[in-house]
Amino acid sequence: AAGLSALVNINASQVSPVAVNLLYVKLPTGQFLIPSAQITNAAQAKQFGYDAVVQGQNATAAVDQGNANIDYVFSDKDRMAVKYYTQNDPTTDPFGYSDYALGFGQTLNAASQLGSIDNTTILTPNLSWQQRTGFTRMRAYSDTSSPLTASSVGMNLFGAAANAFPFIAISNFDPTLAKAFDFGTPVSFGNEGMYQNQWEYATSINWVKGRHTISAGLQWDHSQLNIINNADNIATVGFNGLTNFIEGNVYTGSHSYEFAGTSNRYYRTNTIGSYVQDQFKIFPNLTITYGVRWDDDQPFSEKNGLLTTFNGNLYQYNAATDTIVNDGLEIASNNRTLGSSGAGNTLVTQRQWGFAPRLGIAYNPN
Repeated sequence: AAGLSALVNINASQVSPVAVNLLYVKLPTGQFLIPSAQITNAAQAKQFGYDAVVQGQNATAAVDQGNANIDYVFSDKDRMAVKYYTQNDPTTDPFGYSDYALGFGQTLNAASQLGSIDNTTILTPNLSWQQRTGFTRMRAYSDTSSPLTASSVGMNLFGAAANAFPFIAISNFDPTLAKAFDFGTPVSFGNEGMYQNQWEYATSINWVKGRHTISAGLQWDHSQLNIINNADNIATVGFNGLTNFIEGNVYTGSHSYEFAGTSNRYYRTNTIGSYVQDQFKIFPNLTITYGVRWDDDQPFSEKNGLLTTFNGNLYQYNAATDTIVNDGLEIASNNRTLGSSGAGNTLVTQRQWGFAPRLGIAYNPN
């Protein structure tokens, strides 16, 4: 690195064969995984950023959009409108979360689409009926490529982490520029994202009867939030400085770790609402509007019961033996293996529904 202020002498016996493999391994394109710098001036490197030290590698972005509308008149009393919109805007970064190293490019696949159908029917001269249904989908998934595996460069990692290339973090790589050097498959935002779906249906009627205008309606929303995390079982291997990296001295503790287990989550919830309202025109200059609304905002549940909470009423501690008799943890009841009886699928004990009265007065003194 251009900013290293002093040379360090290392005997050949101290050099890690894994470090040698990483420094000399080539990608299918023939380029080195860690290429030579094209900007050797430290000030310029700091000014332009470390991604600029390799020429000819450009980030890309694209946006594709589409929109369609259909309006259909069945009759003077029945009309329908259909709308659809889609957008796809992926972006690519040849470096991803790596400062220098090539081959670990990242692609963010972001897109959305929505559709709706609206139908209005006049049943009688004073009674109309409207129905609406719609669907919305959004996704954002970050995918990091990996040309290597841990074993291909001689690294011995445990469990499922041995099947993937880790994230290598070299802190204090360049003390002059206070710069670290990271490359590989990152644990955070490396191969993960979210997919959100929402369905909606609503229906309402409007009835004019004398001086009364009565309206009533019902709405239902179903939401899905899918968190996909494929960064499980990918290790992070840290080194405190370039010398320790060359010698293979791993930075232990919180600098080197591996997350193991299931981290995908599939959340589900429903929202239901209904109302009835009357607009009563008592006099030409005085109108009273009154009604009531009921809403049920249901909390999220997880499809596989992967929800946990702490219930203080269940916690038990034996001071005489200094032992915890009951840790107070509750797991969603729909967890087939560890579900707590009576805990419910959402772990929420308070009601999420309620009534909301409404009252309004419109008066024109003139």
